[in-house]
Amino acid sequence: MLKKELTINDLAKIIEKQNTKMDERFEKQDKRFEKQDKRFEKQDERFEKMEKRIDKRFEKMDNKIDDLITITKNSFEEQDKRIDKKFAEQDKKINSLKQTMVTKDYLDEKLSDLRGDLVVLTRKEDTKIKTLVNILSRNNTISEKDKEEIMAMEPFPEIKLNS
Repeated sequence: MLKKELTINDLAKIIEKQNTKMDERFEKQDKRFEKQDKRFEKQDERFEKMEKRIDKRFEKMDNKIDDLITITKNSFEEQDKRIDKKFAEQDKKINSLKQTMVTKDYLDEKLSDLRGDLVVLTRKEDTKIKTLVNILSRNNTISEKDKEEIMAMEPFPEIKLNS
């Protein structure tokens, strides 16, 4: 096959065709960009409108928050006055209680006395039980082993010492 050699004119025509195609592509692209620019402008307008609406809403919210802050502050001040009054009443009650309250030493002494009384009563009961067990043992109602077992029980066990 023979190759046809390209002349400068042929090359110029090819380049011109490519330039024309490129120019057409760039024009199409420019039109697309113009459409996009218009869309962006519309979006910008929408955002500006939205921004204005949002600003108005925030301004209303700020006003409501300021009102709530004022109401809350006033409420806290009123509550603070009531609490101060209650504390004053409680202080009076506490002072009254302090005057009539018993001390730890007094309670310790009374508890100690009570414990002593309980020990005496328990000893008396223990003596009665031991007497009863001895009588039952003498009458052969219970065995010697049962007697020893009962006598070894708390609160005052009687332990036999083996010598």
